[in-house]
Amino acid sequence: MSLSFDGSDLVEVPHSDSLNLTGDTTVEAWVRTEDYGNRVVMSKNEGFSSGYHLRFDQVTGVGSAIRWGHTDSSSLDHMTDITEWVHIAVTTSESSGTATIWIDGQESGSESFVATATATDLLFGLDSFRQDGQFLGDIAAVRISEGVLYNTGFVPGVPSVEDSTVALWMYDADTPAEFIDHSGNGHHGTITGATWISECPWDTGGGSDDECKSLTFDGDDRVEVPHSDALNLTGDTTVEAWVRTEDYSNRVVFSKNDGFSSGYHLRFDTVSDAGSSPAIRWGQTNSNSLDSFTETTNWVHIAVTTSASGGSATIWIDGQDSGSESFVATSTSTELLFGLDSFRQDGAFLGDIFAVRISEGVLYTSGFDPEVLSVTDSTVALWKYDSDAPTQFTDHSGNRHNGTITGATWVDACP
Repeated sequence: MSLSFDGSDLVEVPHSDSLNLTGDTTVEAWVRTEDYGNRVVMSKNEGFSSGYHLRFDQVTGVGSAIRWGHTDSSSLDHMTDITEWVHIAVTTSESSGTATIWIDGQESGSESFVATATATDLLFGLDSFRQDGQFLGDIAAVRISEGVLYNTGFVPGVPSVEDSTVALWMYDADTPAEFIDHSGNGHHGTITGATWISECPWDTGGGSDDECKSLTFDGDDRVEVPHSDALNLTGDTTVEAWVRTEDYSNRVVFSKNDGFSSGYHLRFDTVSDAGSSPAIRWGQTNSNSLDSFTETTNWVHIAVTTSASGGSATIWIDGQDSGSESFVATSTSTELLFGLDSFRQDGAFLGDIFAVRISEGVLYTSGFDPEVLSVTDSTVALWKYDSDAPTQFTDHSGNRHNGTITGATWVDACP
């Protein structure tokens, strides 16, 4: 998905000092246009020689160009005339006072550039100082990073969040009214006029992000998410999953445990002391097990709320309170696994997982109607399909808890 501008649209990102390019930085954009008549991709300037802008333009006596710099000075021109998608990168060096432009991974020249801080908003599709240069074309993604990322030729890839990322603006199916910053730093842009189209330069053939797709496990698959302290449930938390299975014989949805009485897991099972009744179980591997007795082959929304102060957990099935029991969360340093018990390495899942979310705080205290899971201020992680990264179980929270898929495949199914 890309954001399409028709010549009268814009996106406004509130000012932040971190968006001023006053150190070594790299700015990248995946864009296309058929009109080079002063078309601004992005700008953050409040005077002729302050801030920065990236635009397509016509250079007198030369022709079509991609331009970087200040509004009327320090302009770095790359002469080109492209109507297809293009990856533009600009690396700026504070120590040398220069900027280098890269087009589709190839160096296209350097020139003097001294960055100056501004207090204005960052705009996509318009010059923030002169209020002209309305963009006509499509923007798939823009990323600002700390440091000079490129020193030699490279092959542009699918944009992703790295440790150096200050902001990464891309489509987010949960918030289509905004140009979402996926870095987790909150530099979201308000869209005025521009619309989303189902095209992008790294098309994988997977369809749009809001497609009805779930990850299916056949009994020997898994997804591995690297350990993070943020995924230990040591405070008040809410864990939710949209799942379905036809097999209740010890089928682990996800787990993060490294001992019989540590961490946590969510699984389908049969409970022997209840007459081998099918159940959804929450707790640690061999203790503090909270059972909700049910048997369904349809999609089910499972939520577990844990209270650190009360030392308890409550399980909710399709929005209904199904009981509480003692639960004392303990930290582990193991990875989080979908589809397998991370301690015993058993309980291979057989079924489908649409989405899983971990949130800070107790979100539910009374019955509720389950909805499609989305990112909120309390979200620690939200795993679901991402057409731009179909080989991983993507964390849409911006916190980068992405999972590596082994064996499991995407199917056209969802609740």
